[in-house]
Amino acid sequence: MAFNFPASPSNGDTYTANGFTYEWDGSKWIRKSPSTGAQGGAGPTGAQGAAGAQGAAGAQGAQGSTGSTGPAGSTGPTGNTGAQGATAAQGAQGAAGAQGATGSTGAQGATGPTGAQGAQGATGSGGSTGAQGATGSTGPTGNTGAQGATGSGGSTGAQGATGSTGAQGATGSGGSTGPTGPTGPTGPTGPTGSQGATGSGGSTGPTGPTGAQGAGGPSVLPTASSNPSSPSTGQLYFNTSDKRIKVYNGTSWKNTDVGTDPYWSDVKLLIEGSSSLTDAAGRHTLSLNGNAQTSTNHSSPVGNSHTIRLCSGSSGDYLNCQSNLSDFRLDNTDWTFEYWLRVVDTATGYYHVFTADGQSNRGTFKGYSNGSNISSMYFYSSQGNGLSHGTSGNMPFNTWMHVAWEFDDSANDFRLYIGGVLRETNTNMTFQGGNPSYAYFGRNADHTNESQEFYIDHIRWTHVCRYNGNNFTPPTQQYPTS
Repeated sequence: MAFNFPASPSNGDTYTANGFTYEWDGSKWIRKSPSTGAQGGAGPTGAQGAAGAQGAAGAQGAQGSTGSTGPAGSTGPTGNTGAQGATAAQGAQGAAGAQGATGSTGAQGATGPTGAQGAQGATGSGGSTGAQGATGSTGPTGNTGAQGATGSGGSTGAQGATGSTGAQGATGSGGSTGPTGPTGPTGPTGPTGSQGATGSGGSTGPTGPTGAQGAGGPSVLPTASSNPSSPSTGQLYFNTSDKRIKVYNGTSWKNTDVGTDPYWSDVKLLIEGSSSLTDAAGRHTLSLNGNAQTSTNHSSPVGNSHTIRLCSGSSGDYLNCQSNLSDFRLDNTDWTFEYWLRVVDTATGYYHVFTADGQSNRGTFKGYSNGSNISSMYFYSSQGNGLSHGTSGNMPFNTWMHVAWEFDDSANDFRLYIGGVLRETNTNMTFQGGNPSYAYFGRNADHTNESQEFYIDHIRWTHVCRYNGNNFTPPTQQYPTS
């Protein structure tokens, strides 16, 4: 019968099975009871037992020491084959070796070169224009102001002294005394004596204080440097910045010295230089970006209080014109684009006036200056044709010049006027179609190195040919707004 001795015993551990007790002596199991008796005599040979199953091979025990050789005994009969000994328990596992010390950290490798910057992604298309909000209701008319008090009259001067009485005229001579009879007729009255001289007048009394302005009296307009808030229709005031009389027409303030524009209904953009910019045509929102600003560095050529300074530091200094961008489509109607321009940058490079979608798409209005000298002014687009002027004498540096671009859609005639004079024309002009997604003054998104500093004022875009190829006198006062 097999014995299943415990694995990993400790010295002195015992194990009992089948009536036998064994003890572990540190290297092997030794039977402790029952003790082994003296060997009996040989019994009779029993019948051959069936061969027991082969037990598992036990681990090889340690070799014992060699005993002394006993005397040779007589050969006894062959005994029965003993049962296969139990498999010896596996020796205890050796303790794990101590972990080696951690090695020192290696020196950090040199930083690798910076990878090249990825190409800039394409500009996303602009969102569609939102629907125009409903027109707000007209506010109530303000109360009429109280009538000013009538001024008190000056005090009356003192009464002059009464002149001296004139001399009494001479009495007429009496008739001779007749005999007493009936009374004769009364003689005629003598002439009246001359009037005495008029006495000198008294001195004039002091002038009384000026009375308050009465209703309907002579007007002295109120003054202000900007438009009054909450005006009433018909209200007047004198603007001390513009040096103009302005009137409120119920919608906006207008200059009283400016006439009407026969093409006002075709005006799509009108920007006059002022401390804050708005589109007088009411179709576009305007925003200055970067260092772009309104400025008083140079007087306006038309009397505006400010002009617009662009690209003073980089192409990030520009004016963004938003909403109703279809107004700047170039291919489907007559149009005139005009403005006053003053290039002041002494570096060599391009000045960029205006673009709707950049020169790689629908085109750009631009030019080149090689340092205190403007050498060109032109329109360029991806269509490959345009218009260019290169006579420097017609484009003075650091001086205001009026520029007008005009397109006759039916004739495909594109014209450039400088200073009111027709300088260039292209009678076979083709523009790229479609509506632009943005409109910038002072920035060419396709070539942001085009950033020469300049000033611009009095910008107007009209869907009509205003000059039709004829020379004209550039404006010297603000455009009409009606």
